[in-house]
Amino acid sequence: MKRKLWLLLALVLVLSVFLAACGQSEEPADVGSDEDTEAEAPVEEDTKNPAAARDNADDTIIIGMTEAKGEFMPVYYSTAYDGYVVDYIFDGLFTNDEAGNYVPHVAKDWEVSEDNLTITFHLRDDVKFSDGTPLTAEDVEFTYLAMADPNYDGRYFAYVDGLVGYEEYAEGDADNLAGVVVHDEHTISFTFKEVLAVNFEYCGMAIMPKHHYGFEKGDIDALKAKMQDPLGSGGFTFEHLEPSQYVELKANKDYFLGAPKFENLILKFTTSETMLAELEKGTIDIQDSVSNTVENLETMESMGYVHLNAFPNNGYAYIGLNHSDPRLADKNVRQALVYGLDRQGFVTNFFKGHGQVCHVPLSPVSWPS
Repeated sequence: MKRKLWLLLALVLVLSVFLAACGQSEEPADVGSDEDTEAEAPVEEDTKNPAAARDNADDTIIIGMTEAKGEFMPVYYSTAYDGYVVDYIFDGLFTNDEAGNYVPHVAKDWEVSEDNLTITFHLRDDVKFSDGTPLTAEDVEFTYLAMADPNYDGRYFAYVDGLVGYEEYAEGDADNLAGVVVHDEHTISFTFKEVLAVNFEYCGMAIMPKHHYGFEKGDIDALKAKMQDPLGSGGFTFEHLEPSQYVELKANKDYFLGAPKFENLILKFTTSETMLAELEKGTIDIQDSVSNTVENLETMESMGYVHLNAFPNNGYAYIGLNHSDPRLADKNVRQALVYGLDRQGFVTNFFKGHGQVCHVPLSPVSWPS
């Protein structure tokens, strides 16, 4: 699971730039150098930040991001931007530290069986959903039964189809998913059919309260009807979605890790045409990503009050050849063009020091690499 972004927010502008090509860096370097970076540009103390003059600046953070679809349900969201909203509202059994390692969250600890097929989680007893209802192992089980439902049509089949008993539940008359066992209110285990590196990650779906989302097996439409009525145990609660405009969240003051440091969180929908203007006017505090271009970098640096965070993107770019072009019909011609291309020169020139040659269709920061 992704770390809760609210834990990282500061009362200064932070600008995350997702680099448009594969990159790597061990030590921070200046933005614009020949290495990919994770660095902050210095801010002049006498530069006035227009966001600080907003009426709600003391208790509200406004983040600019691409428009969400309104799929605010852990087992159904299909865009990263809906996923950001989900991450604020819901919690999983574990999360990640700064190095990407799994660390306890709703689960206080876990153990793995000798055959590496069963993972047993022991839940904290002080976690509650935002309506005050305690979170228990039955809520975790319910979340997985939703993904295993015969009529489930979301994208997260992989979380359940490797569990023992999946076929019997999804395709038959079984009342329970045999691979998910609730031992008591705060203990649950997952048993998989085979040992895979991803099994542990598949235990980390954000937890949905059974008392709020409960539905009869097969009636998946009843579950989907609550897509924009999210209830979770996370640091923020859902207040309002204004289509094409913003999502409004409120601090969960009873959050088990402590209340957030500010009251209101607004996720304002921005575009490539509006995001820099919003930063310049101070109508947003943070822009979650900006296209990696020299022009955008120069514009942001000229503002004087923007903190720039640049880091390698978990993605890659490529050049494709049009096979329908008769000039490229001959395989030898295509090979000659590819072998003759100065790949390093192209990457250096096009990405201005923020990329590296990619030898396979995987980013170097992707864990399979």
